[in-house]
Amino acid sequence: EVRAGESIRKAFAMEQTAENESSTIQKESSIDEIPDPSIPITEVLNKELELEQEAEHQLNSDWGDEDACTTDEGYVTQPVYACETCMETKANDGKPFGFCFGCSMNCHLNHNVIELFDKRNFRCDCGTPRTGTQCCFDPQHLKKDNADNVYNHNFKSRYCFCDGNYTPEMVMYQCVMCMDWFHEGCIKKDEGAPVPHEDVESDYICSACVEQHPFLQDYSCFHITTEAAPDPVLPTSDDTDQCIRRAFSEISKRKVKNAFYRKDWKAHLCKCSECFSVYSSLNATYLIEEESEETEDIPQESRPKRSVSMLDITSNPLIASVDHGTKADVIQGFNAMLSNLKDYLRPF
Repeated sequence: EVRAGESIRKAFAMEQTAENESSTIQKESSIDEIPDPSIPITEVLNKELELEQEAEHQLNSDWGDEDACTTDEGYVTQPVYACETCMETKANDGKPFGFCFGCSMNCHLNHNVIELFDKRNFRCDCGTPRTGTQCCFDPQHLKKDNADNVYNHNFKSRYCFCDGNYTPEMVMYQCVMCMDWFHEGCIKKDEGAPVPHEDVESDYICSACVEQHPFLQDYSCFHITTEAAPDPVLPTSDDTDQCIRRAFSEISKRKVKNAFYRKDWKAHLCKCSECFSVYSSLNATYLIEEESEETEDIPQESRPKRSVSMLDITSNPLIASVDHGTKADVIQGFNAMLSNLKDYLRPF
């Protein structure tokens, strides 16, 4: 039994559903449902390969090592999980705690686990005194609680301004600063900037973080809006002694409670010593550090290659001998699975 977070388990379930749908389609298909035979099958398969690679890329998240605990790595940004089963025990007494992917796959495998996705500067709690449990990887050396971990209402399965629950029907966005999750409907009610189209890459920052970090208003020129306006000429400087924040402030006229920022906004933050002191005083130096660590997408040839692809399967000599109608049914079923998977992953 494997659990790579709730989203992966649901993706597997949808794949199984798609397989069942494919079987039904194959039984009920008629000559009218077969694609136009004038379209080369290789063209159809190449399109399916593109869709498959897109879905694989979305699933290619760094969950971590399922056979190791990350405690010794210290405070890092990593996928974090909470355990309702353990929090209900007398030994824990309802204290929130979080743990890494490895512990979710071993110490809490059969428990009711809440997937919180990435949390910044978080050290795995599994086996520390506050949990009331032992870590199955190394139960001996965890004698102290992780004093620098921060716990919010997410650890009790609560989210957003409204302190509500998560439901699959609701689109949610994660604030890139506090890393809490917010319902799309609540964001629209909070006098913020409009929610961008789902295909537009952006960073959401909630109203609490905007208020706690006043320097963000100086970069409101990076807000994503529906206004048809030309992009402003942005100040640039590689000189760490020259402050460019004031220049950004002069062209940043919009003041909002919460906003979606362009994906490249962190690359334009002023890095002078004065501004760096501001970031440091607000514990926000990660904005500069994370921006410097971000890289382009891994080249396709450098990614781990999947053992079998849809094109590999349909090019197999055994499959090649199958009639065109059956191949079309297989492709329809596979496409249904990809469509369901993409719809589910879109909010994330």
